[in-house]
Amino acid sequence: MLPLLVATAFLAPTAFFALRLFSTRHAPAQCAAIALAAAAGVFLCSARHEGLFSGLDPDAYAILSDDFGAGLPMVGRDATFSRIPGAIAPNFLFDRVSRPTRDRAYQLFKSGDGFVRRPFYMPAFPLAAAGSGLGRAFVPVASSLFLLALLLGVARTSGARGLVAACAALAVTPYPAWFFRGDFAECAASLPILSCLASAIARPFRKPATFAIAGFAATFPLALHLTALLLAGPIALWLLWDASAPCAPGRRRRVCALGQLPEAEDARGAAVVARSLQEELVHAGVGHDVGGVAGWRTLPGGKGGLQCGELREGFHGVLQGGGWL
Repeated sequence: MLPLLVATAFLAPTAFFALRLFSTRHAPAQCAAIALAAAAGVFLCSARHEGLFSGLDPDAYAILSDDFGAGLPMVGRDATFSRIPGAIAPNFLFDRVSRPTRDRAYQLFKSGDGFVRRPFYMPAFPLAAAGSGLGRAFVPVASSLFLLALLLGVARTSGARGLVAACAALAVTPYPAWFFRGDFAECAASLPILSCLASAIARPFRKPATFAIAGFAATFPLALHLTALLLAGPIALWLLWDASAPCAPGRRRRVCALGQLPEAEDARGAAVVARSLQEELVHAGVGHDVGGVAGWRTLPGGKGGLQCGELREGFHGVLQGGGWL
């Protein structure tokens, strides 16, 4: 049960941040993003690293996940090493100085007439790999979910051109070629945090439940590897600042972008601003008279006598008043 809970706690936030970004308004570009993420997942799962012993951390994590998946206890007696005569036992140790271990997967402790072993590293990552049932494909699948969240966010904000740029940028990094294909705890720990960041940028958080999930996604990866703190700390501070800013994070970017539009002197520019402001004001529950301009709730998209000058004056009045931001 514990491995399943750890796997769910790791994968669920990343999947949530990806799903909340899908929008029918951006369906064509986002369908392409889903296809790209699926293709990347197929490649990563079919070309994952071979589990060859080299004494490196990924191999130790792979051994732990295989053992946990087979139902072996996390802490128990090392029957094999306990049978080796004490005079020659040190010759079978991979590391006999800092922390005695045979394979860097388990640390050995003398107990009575034998030896007891426990995980050499933090066990949350191999527990998640074992609990998901994916084994050594856990990181490729988790990386595919992260890529889905990232590409959906790019498609939502930048469209097809953004997808091309994002794929080109990813292709020249070591992540798809190396880190996404093996049992790298540092990489796995960063995936929920980066998914949270991508989701917050593409669609700012508004609901308390979303902030709660973001807080969990930024802190739980510390159980996988402590280096996640280098990402979790700054991103958590940014989310806290974004949530406490004077104007609501869900509307700040659109309002700031609209700040340049009232300079338009033609009817088309006025219509764009009118429709955008109408959406924002109705969402905020503002009455019919805001900033000296009547009828904001039922603006007819630039028609009906609303002039560009009146629009600019009303818009700046709303910004200066700040009552609905």
